Amino acid sequence: MLLISPDFLDSEFIYTRELPLALQRHKDREAVVIPVILRPSLWETEEFSGIQALPKGALPISQWENEDEAYLDVAKGLVRVIRSIQ
Repeated sequence: MLLISPDFLDSEFIYTRELPLALQRHKDREAVVIPVILRPSLWETEEFSGIQALPKGALPISQWENEDEAYLDVAKGLVRVIRSIQ
């Protein structure tokens, strides 16, 4: 999971070490990358923007009227992905 926030996008460590490896493993079908949008950010301009994000509609969790519903939506999405790869 990529926990997307402005802090994530601003992290040099993530961009130079973690993200390239995760995206390559995703491309090689060795892993599944799932962006989870926590807070508003310009993630749509990033290399991983073509990967289906959670929660539904890629609405940041912090902007949901009820954050518990947002986290439930993320959990359901993760369960769907896990079941699809088993």
